[in-house]
Amino acid sequence: MPVSPARAAACDILLRVERESSYASELLHSAAYQSLSTADHALATELVMGVLRWRSRLDEELSSASSQPLPKLDLEILIALRLALYQFRWLDRVPARAALHESVELVKRARKRSAAPFVNAVLRKLSASPRDRRTSEDENSSADALVRAFAHPLWLVERWVKEYGLSTAQAICRHDQSIPATTIRLRDPKAEHQLSQENISLLPGGILASARRVQAGDITRTKAFRSGQVAIQDEASQLVAALIGSTQKQNLRVLDCCAAPGGKTLAIADRNPNSSVTAVELYPHRARLLQKLLRLRESAAHIHVVVADARQLPVSQAFDRILAFIIFSAVVFLALTAATLFRTITPVDSWWFPLAPIVFIAGSGLLALMLLLHALGPSLLGAAVVLAGLPVRWLLVRKTNLTRAVAAESS
Repeated sequence: MPVSPARAAACDILLRVERESSYASELLHSAAYQSLSTADHALATELVMGVLRWRSRLDEELSSASSQPLPKLDLEILIALRLALYQFRWLDRVPARAALHESVELVKRARKRSAAPFVNAVLRKLSASPRDRRTSEDENSSADALVRAFAHPLWLVERWVKEYGLSTAQAICRHDQSIPATTIRLRDPKAEHQLSQENISLLPGGILASARRVQAGDITRTKAFRSGQVAIQDEASQLVAALIGSTQKQNLRVLDCCAAPGGKTLAIADRNPNSSVTAVELYPHRARLLQKLLRLRESAAHIHVVVADARQLPVSQAFDRILAFIIFSAVVFLALTAATLFRTITPVDSWWFPLAPIVFIAGSGLLALMLLLHALGPSLLGAAVVLAGLPVRWLLVRKTNLTRAVAAESS
């Protein structure tokens, strides 16, 4: 019996993520999977994102049931096991026997038929055990318990516990593992009306007035999405483009130091149609993915992709805007930020990096997002500096056109 299209797609995508460091979100929305039905695409998305979110917890349970160390298993076998276990533990509507059978078939499909009995035995053992539902008391007993319960890195959880206490660290971990609403960026304002005609229900963004949250409907099936008039992009990423600002200045020069997969790069280019964007990516395979995405977009005409280490750029020109994702020690980070962040919209004479105003976004997504929202209110002159969940340092800075533009976006 052939494997269901959703599980086959999920397995193939997870393999590419592991082997090629591909971007799951880009693969899920690629042409290769457009033929999936709405239901199959939804299941494939749930399986891919669920396995990635909970991978360390899945592997911990698999290790206890496997007679073989997980690092010795072929990747196709390990992914088939993860897929089945995720369905056992998180998808109540999927019968365990169906998930088990399909994962065995996935192994056969990968030409690993000799491993089918092993996979069958491991999954039968796991399917017979009750769901692992730790109580809130168990979760909140220690940093180690939070790591196991919410599949987070130990070093990060320990830092949160030290700075905020167990209860707050638990709340952060729980939020991190929640499924976010789909958010889009309207590249063409007319697209909103087109989406309503295709039964897509939208809500205003929670942070940016220009963002839209999808309340109902499949955005990937719309003409506006297929033609590139809208892009799926979370509000944190859209906020980065807002921080860069919007200007009609001719030949504005923007340097994006960590460009792939390209969503923020494209948003910056859309907001600055007269700009020249240099998109730097360290890894060649990610740069190829970036180029592939940009080829499909009109704004890409003034985006130049460079494969390089941003610390050793093969260009000598100065830039008007620089986007860098950098994590320093707290002391160094504050010193650099005080010297460069939002100083002016003309090149600064900083002792550290005399090229341009630099937008630093560092640390964990949830904290950075919420604190930037608070910091960039219209009446506040400031920026929130978040370093991987360390306490916030507020920097009062000089007001510029850039900070005013961001405040307008956030209102």
